[in-house]
Amino acid sequence: PLWNAFYFFTLYANADNYKAKEVYTSNEAIDNYILSKLKKMADVVKNGIETYDVAVACNEIASFIEVLNNWYIRRTRDRFWEGDAQAFDVLYTVLVNLCKIAAPLMPFVSEYVYKNLTKEESVHLTDYPLLNEIKFDACLVEDMDFLQDLCSAGKFIREEKNLRNRLPLKSLTVVGRKLSDAYSEIIKDELNVKQVLFDDNLSAYADKKIYLFTPLLGKALGKDMGAVMAAYKQGQWTLNDNGTLSIGGQTLNNDLFEVRLDMKEGVAGRAFASNKALVSLDTNVTPELKREGMARDFVRLVQTLRKDKDFNISDRIELSYSTSNSELALAIDENKSYITEQVLAVKVNNTCGDGAKDVIEGADICYDAKVA
Repeated sequence: PLWNAFYFFTLYANADNYKAKEVYTSNEAIDNYILSKLKKMADVVKNGIETYDVAVACNEIASFIEVLNNWYIRRTRDRFWEGDAQAFDVLYTVLVNLCKIAAPLMPFVSEYVYKNLTKEESVHLTDYPLLNEIKFDACLVEDMDFLQDLCSAGKFIREEKNLRNRLPLKSLTVVGRKLSDAYSEIIKDELNVKQVLFDDNLSAYADKKIYLFTPLLGKALGKDMGAVMAAYKQGQWTLNDNGTLSIGGQTLNNDLFEVRLDMKEGVAGRAFASNKALVSLDTNVTPELKREGMARDFVRLVQTLRKDKDFNISDRIELSYSTSNSELALAIDENKSYITEQVLAVKVNNTCGDGAKDVIEGADICYDAKVA
């Protein structure tokens, strides 16, 4: 994973002949997020190593690299394509300091990556980075971490309902939590939805269920356990404003029970771990949404073809295709501007005598591409 991030950086930096430098702040929220995560990771790993808790240190590095690759780099890929100097500098900063932090635990790969990035003698001759220059933004980290959990929940619902991510959906509703418009745009992009809505009425989407920690209850309640279990089975309990639970004549602290959200029938949703919020997807697929999804499937096929033909990432192409299916033909025609932008096509024609063949939503298609 560290190698993947290093390879991505060098691929684009070398293409632009850009010499990156270390920076500690940015005017982009996602940059400041990964820098804050870097600072937190450095603190946790340092403490883990100093207390001989190697497992904590290793897990923290692994978790950070996961976020770096599957959130930060994936979300900022277009900025590297556009030659954004700030993106290059932030990723360079992260990689250089990650090598220093991970060096005691990943000595060889850290050494190779560090020396190639900095041209210095060795990562093992450097001091452990304290990163005092980075201002840790706790609110930003909390919001962005929640956003990732939200997107993971949305993807889980899609998988559960057998709705591929390339198929656009009408809307997603976040219940019990508000987010800024900037985060809404990220959700739209991540989960391929047209609209992000917010609602505070949890009871319209899910029922609250109580789960009792019976081993702990037995020790805490003794002979009163029977009355509590009887009330629990009959659904006779009340959640209090202070977070406690009134049940069977007893008041239980929140370490003896858990509130869980159970989706109502017909709601395609998933609760967050805190069970204080949930996400719900509108899974109704209209003909228009279906055709847009078919166009996105076609883009994926063409991108795979570009890779198979070993085109350069910046090559403009001439794209040709043919299909006898009227719905697929309409889908490509309606979304032609999107398709050409995504696959870097300067010319598209609907005749294809000999090319790759595939099936999109049951419709046969032939397609080919050449460098323009």
